[in-house]
Amino acid sequence: MKNILLGLVLCAVANTSVALPESVKVDQYLISLSEAFKAKDWATSARFVKKLEALKAKKPNNYYYIRGEVQFNQGDIKNAQQALDRYISKTGKKGRYYKQALRLYTKIELALDDAKAAGQKWVKITAGCFSMGSPGGETGRGDDERKHQVCIEKDFWMSKYEVTNAEFRKFKSSHTSEEYNGYSLDGEKQPAVYVSFDDAVAYAKWLSKKTGQSYRLPTEAEWEFAARAGTSSARYWGNSSSSACRYANVKDEQAEGAFDWSGSHNCNDGYKVTAPVGQFQPNDFGLYDMLGNVWEWTCSEFTDPYGGAEKRCASAGNTRGRVLRGGSWGSKPRNVRSANRSRISRVIRRDDLGFRLIRTNR
Repeated sequence: MKNILLGLVLCAVANTSVALPESVKVDQYLISLSEAFKAKDWATSARFVKKLEALKAKKPNNYYYIRGEVQFNQGDIKNAQQALDRYISKTGKKGRYYKQALRLYTKIELALDDAKAAGQKWVKITAGCFSMGSPGGETGRGDDERKHQVCIEKDFWMSKYEVTNAEFRKFKSSHTSEEYNGYSLDGEKQPAVYVSFDDAVAYAKWLSKKTGQSYRLPTEAEWEFAARAGTSSARYWGNSSSSACRYANVKDEQAEGAFDWSGSHNCNDGYKVTAPVGQFQPNDFGLYDMLGNVWEWTCSEFTDPYGGAEKRCASAGNTRGRVLRGGSWGSKPRNVRSANRSRISRVIRRDDLGFRLIRTNR
């Protein structure tokens, strides 16, 4: 009988909505934040920081140092700096975490310097759903482009430009993109080529560690979503391949004449090989060279037909081929389309193959 009564009491309590004062909630969340912070559980710490920031009640001064440390480790450099500024302004040199705050300031300064040195600019891509693949009647369509609905669940930030030689050499000073038939591919602002999948992944890890942000290659679905920029046409400027030279560096009439090629676009883009990034009109998201210039690595395993792999990064131990997207300076019209797919081994390096990154936090 006692157990039954106790159960009824517990149920009654559980079903009673108790509105705790904000000051009590602050104490409650601070205890949980402190435990997660000591364990260096940054994800849990960040959740309690978010809860505390939603409350107007006063927080103790030490909270702002802890908030700064948590936000730095979550890659939120701007807000981490603001939290430290607030901590130092309130406590000065007498603060319990004064020395730790100075060390964290140094880390923030180095992260900001590295981010600036990397040279990339980032475009926010808002989550949403789109029709991935191509319709049956699209000119140049491949059998592996089955049209299907895909939803990008989270916002991300994509680099406005492909990673350049200058940026990649910050990571690997000995890198060279070489030349093609006497035309240099190695200019500072030309996209880095002769970069394998593992090279690109290593660069993303290096940049993440340097900046405190989280960078990686895009999934195949993220790439196409960003490239289309809300369009459903074959290319983000429309269906015409003849208009390509205003928007992309492709196999054009000039390159056909120089290299004795065939199957070019009926236009001239002004470049025989890779162009410095950002020379052509961007898509509606403000991204440059999503089609043409160089093929771009994605982190997804190639599967045909589509089966879900396009929405995720392949595991590190997965040795199967990866998806390339976008076409290049040597690509025919059928390969310079938003839905076009290519498969390649992760160890390959080529003169028309580079990459761009996405950032998954602010």
